[in-house]
Amino acid sequence: MIRMRTLTVISAAGLAASISLAGCGAQGGSDANPTQSPPVTPTAPQLVRVLANPKNCDMQPLLVAAGPITVTATSTADIPISVSLFAPEEGAFRKRIARIRVLRPGDTKTMSAELAQGAYEMACGTEVLESRKRLTAI
Repeated sequence: MIRMRTLTVISAAGLAASISLAGCGAQGGSDANPTQSPPVTPTAPQLVRVLANPKNCDMQPLLVAAGPITVTATSTADIPISVSLFAPEEGAFRKRIARIRVLRPGDTKTMSAELAQGAYEMACGTEVLESRKRLTAI
């Protein structure tokens, strides 16, 4: 039993020393751990431009990196329309992840979304008529 107590004390002392040494290396300088990851910095949203009307949802670029995007939509229609970004759900693009509800003729509005890798669709139009364009995040 005495032997177990001695091991426990040594283990606790060793653990405390390890934690202390680990803390010193995390502060940088010449003793810093070279395998430590640099701090994570947020990526700026990519800009996707859309010229929107019910007959043609013209979008550039069609290929973006996964992550945050900002969509800037300008209406080229002669009536108010909406612009929506859809993700796949149950085999179809029906899960709306971002939307501009009312985009009047000549107006420009923005919306933001966070994209995982995969395919998405941008829809431009009204309840009666809309066009869609595929957007792929890699």
